[in-house]
Amino acid sequence: MPNDINTNTYAMTFIDRSIEKSTTQIGVQEFATNAEYDAARIAFETALIALTKGVLAQRIESLTTRLAPATTGAGERELKWLIRLTDTVTFEQFSFSIPCADVSAFTFQQNSDLIDLNEVNAAQVVEQIEAFYKTPRGNSATLSSIQMVGRNI
Repeated sequence: MPNDINTNTYAMTFIDRSIEKSTTQIGVQEFATNAEYDAARIAFETALIALTKGVLAQRIESLTTRLAPATTGAGERELKWLIRLTDTVTFEQFSFSIPCADVSAFTFQQNSDLIDLNEVNAAQVVEQIEAFYKTPRGNSATLSSIQMVGRNI
Protein backbone atom coordinates (compact mmCIF):
# COMPACT_ATOMS: atom_id res chain seq x y z
CA MET A 1 0.00 0.00 0.00
CA PRO A 2 1.61 3.32 -1.02
CA ASN A 3 -0.06 5.43 1.69
CA ASP A 4 2.12 6.83 4.46
CA ILE A 5 -0.65 6.03 6.94
CA ASN A 6 -2.54 2.82 7.64
CA THR A 7 -5.78 2.89 5.68
CA ASN A 8 -7.19 -0.41 6.97
CA THR A 9 -9.36 1.35 9.55
CA TYR A 10 -10.42 4.90 10.22
CA ALA A 11 -11.94 6.26 13.40
CA MET A 12 -13.50 9.58 14.25
CA THR A 13 -14.47 10.68 17.76
CA PHE A 14 -17.06 13.39 18.27
CA ILE A 15 -17.84 15.44 21.37
CA ASP A 16 -21.42 16.37 22.19
CA ARG A 17 -22.74 19.45 23.99
CA SER A 18 -21.85 18.04 27.41
CA ILE A 19 -18.34 17.07 26.24
CA GLU A 20 -19.15 13.35 26.19
CA LYS A 21 -17.35 11.37 23.49
CA SER A 22 -18.71 8.97 20.90
CA THR A 23 -16.57 7.17 18.31
CA THR A 24 -17.29 5.53 14.99
CA GLN A 25 -14.80 3.27 13.22
CA ILE A 26 -14.90 1.77 9.75
CA GLY A 27 -12.70 -0.11 7.32
CA VAL A 28 -11.57 1.90 4.29
CA GLN A 29 -10.66 1.28 0.67
CA GLU A 30 -7.06 1.00 -0.48
CA PHE A 31 -5.94 3.89 -2.69
CA ALA A 32 -3.17 3.98 -5.28
CA THR A 33 -1.63 7.22 -3.97
CA ASN A 34 -1.57 9.38 -0.87
CA ALA A 35 -3.30 12.15 -2.83
CA GLU A 36 -6.22 9.84 -3.68
CA TYR A 37 -6.48 8.70 -0.06
CA ASP A 38 -6.35 12.28 1.25
CA ALA A 39 -9.06 13.44 -1.18
CA ALA A 40 -11.35 10.54 -0.25
CA ARG A 41 -10.68 10.99 3.48
CA ILE A 42 -11.47 14.70 3.33
CA ALA A 43 -14.67 14.02 1.38
CA PHE A 44 -15.63 11.30 3.90
CA GLU A 45 -15.02 13.61 6.86
CA THR A 46 -17.04 16.32 5.13
CA ALA A 47 -19.91 13.86 4.68
CA LEU A 48 -19.84 12.77 8.33
CA ILE A 49 -19.54 16.32 9.62
CA ALA A 50 -22.60 17.23 7.52
CA LEU A 51 -24.52 14.52 9.38
CA THR A 52 -23.62 15.60 12.91
CA LYS A 53 -23.89 18.55 15.27
CA GLY A 54 -21.08 17.12 17.36
CA VAL A 55 -17.55 18.47 17.24
CA LEU A 56 -14.88 16.31 15.62
CA ALA A 57 -12.47 15.65 18.46
CA GLN A 58 -10.16 12.95 17.21
CA ARG A 59 -9.21 11.10 14.04
CA ILE A 60 -6.98 8.09 13.73
CA GLU A 61 -4.24 9.79 11.68
CA SER A 62 -3.36 12.84 13.68
CA LEU A 63 -5.38 12.56 16.90
CA THR A 64 -6.32 16.23 16.65
CA THR A 65 -8.33 17.17 19.74
CA ARG A 66 -10.80 20.01 20.04
CA LEU A 67 -12.09 20.40 23.57
CA ALA A 68 -14.84 22.91 22.83
CA PRO A 69 -18.30 21.39 23.31
CA ALA A 70 -20.86 21.24 20.55
CA THR A 71 -23.16 24.25 20.10
CA THR A 72 -25.44 24.84 23.10
CA GLY A 73 -28.72 23.02 22.63
CA ALA A 74 -27.27 20.80 19.91
CA GLY A 75 -24.94 17.89 19.49
CA GLU A 76 -26.47 15.24 21.70
CA ARG A 77 -24.37 12.08 21.50
CA GLU A 78 -27.47 9.88 22.03
CA LEU A 79 -29.04 11.19 18.79
CA LYS A 80 -27.22 9.36 16.01
CA TRP A 81 -27.27 8.49 12.34
CA LEU A 82 -27.26 4.75 11.68
CA ILE A 83 -25.53 4.20 8.32
CA ARG A 84 -26.42 0.86 6.69
CA LEU A 85 -24.36 -0.52 3.83
CA THR A 86 -24.36 -3.65 1.68
CA ASP A 87 -21.14 -5.38 0.62
CA THR A 88 -21.00 -5.27 -3.19
CA VAL A 89 -19.53 -8.78 -3.41
CA THR A 90 -20.99 -10.84 -0.54
CA PHE A 91 -24.20 -8.76 -0.13
CA GLU A 92 -23.71 -8.85 3.66
CA GLN A 93 -25.16 -5.97 5.62
CA PHE A 94 -22.91 -3.73 7.72
CA SER A 95 -23.53 -0.56 9.68
CA PHE A 96 -21.86 2.15 11.72
CA SER A 97 -23.27 5.10 13.61
CA ILE A 98 -22.39 8.77 13.75
CA PRO A 99 -23.08 10.62 17.01
CA CYS A 100 -24.63 14.06 17.52
CA ALA A 101 -26.92 13.88 14.46
CA ASP A 102 -27.74 17.17 12.76
CA VAL A 103 -31.34 16.43 11.77
CA SER A 104 -31.87 19.91 10.34
CA ALA A 105 -29.41 19.34 7.48
CA PHE A 106 -31.44 16.70 5.60
CA THR A 107 -34.89 15.86 4.31
CA PHE A 108 -36.61 12.81 5.74
CA GLN A 109 -38.77 10.37 3.84
CA GLN A 110 -42.44 11.07 4.58
CA ASN A 111 -43.53 9.74 8.01
CA SER A 112 -40.11 8.17 8.56
CA ASP A 113 -36.83 8.47 10.45
CA LEU A 114 -34.90 7.70 7.24
CA ILE A 115 -33.13 10.38 5.22
CA ASP A 116 -34.32 10.80 1.64
CA LEU A 117 -31.16 9.61 -0.14
CA ASN A 118 -32.26 11.26 -3.40
CA GLU A 119 -32.14 14.72 -1.86
CA VAL A 120 -29.11 16.73 -3.03
CA ASN A 121 -27.28 16.99 0.33
CA ALA A 122 -27.88 13.32 1.12
CA ALA A 123 -26.84 12.13 -2.34
CA GLN A 124 -23.48 13.88 -1.94
CA VAL A 125 -22.98 12.33 1.52
CA VAL A 126 -23.82 8.87 0.12
CA GLU A 127 -21.29 9.26 -2.69
CA GLN A 128 -18.56 10.40 -0.31
CA ILE A 129 -19.14 7.59 2.20
CA GLU A 130 -19.26 4.90 -0.51
CA ALA A 131 -15.98 6.16 -1.99
CA PHE A 132 -14.15 5.76 1.33
CA TYR A 133 -15.78 2.87 3.20
CA LYS A 134 -14.50 -0.72 3.00
CA THR A 135 -16.40 -3.64 4.52
CA PRO A 136 -14.78 -5.99 7.03
CA ARG A 137 -14.58 -8.46 4.10
CA GLY A 138 -12.38 -5.99 2.19
CA ASN A 139 -14.95 -4.97 -0.44
CA SER A 140 -16.63 -1.73 -1.38
CA ALA A 141 -20.21 -1.17 -0.27
CA THR A 142 -23.44 0.45 -1.38
CA LEU A 143 -25.10 2.70 1.18
CA SER A 144 -28.69 1.54 1.64
CA SER A 145 -30.02 3.88 4.34
CA ILE A 146 -29.28 6.62 6.82
CA GLN A 147 -31.62 6.41 9.80
CA MET A 148 -32.00 8.72 12.79
CA VAL A 149 -31.70 6.66 15.97
CA GLY A 150 -31.27 7.44 19.64
CA ARG A 151 -32.17 6.75 23.20
CA ASN A 152 -35.41 8.77 23.22
CA ILE A 153 -36.72 8.37 19.69
